[in-house]
Amino acid sequence: MASEQFLARGYAAVSLDELVRNACQSKTNVYSWFGGKKGLFLATIDDLLTEILIPLLDNDFITLPLDEGLRRLSEGLLTAVLGTRALALHRLIVAESPSFPEVAEAWFKAGPERTYAICTCFIAGHQKAGRLRQGNARRAAIYFHDMLTADLEHRLLLGLGKMPRKAERSRLIDDAVEAFLHGYAS
Repeated sequence: MASEQFLARGYAAVSLDELVRNACQSKTNVYSWFGGKKGLFLATIDDLLTEILIPLLDNDFITLPLDEGLRRLSEGLLTAVLGTRALALHRLIVAESPSFPEVAEAWFKAGPERTYAICTCFIAGHQKAGRLRQGNARRAAIYFHDMLTADLEHRLLLGLGKMPRKAERSRLIDDAVEAFLHGYAS
């Protein structure tokens, strides 16, 4: 599968011939469907992000009470953003983006922008219901998202730790929810 090859070795190290051979396809099909290796790479990123974001896309946390919804949203964020494949993809994007800026743009739009949008929707709904103070829902969403994920994501990207166990994740979520509600609850 193309995603496994790209994640393991990077864009430049994987030849179109290898991709075609491993997928039991032809170059003609790759060019017809994707326009070439570059198009296949971009499609692969989109497919990987759709897979990675399932914990956030298949969740009904938006309809839950504020505290419970924030906790479920947090669990989904940690699962999606800090999963092994998400981190591998993030590393790949960072490595390839200087010479392939379209990759960084596609990844940011389909990944972080989507997670921010999910958080924004949740926060805006609770603002509208009067449970969170009025303000810029997107900015609040970014603060919450990054407060929860940024430090741990940086450490994991650099190989300076591992995904915390359930009890530690629960403490991290409790701290982030408490801090967020302290700053934004109405």
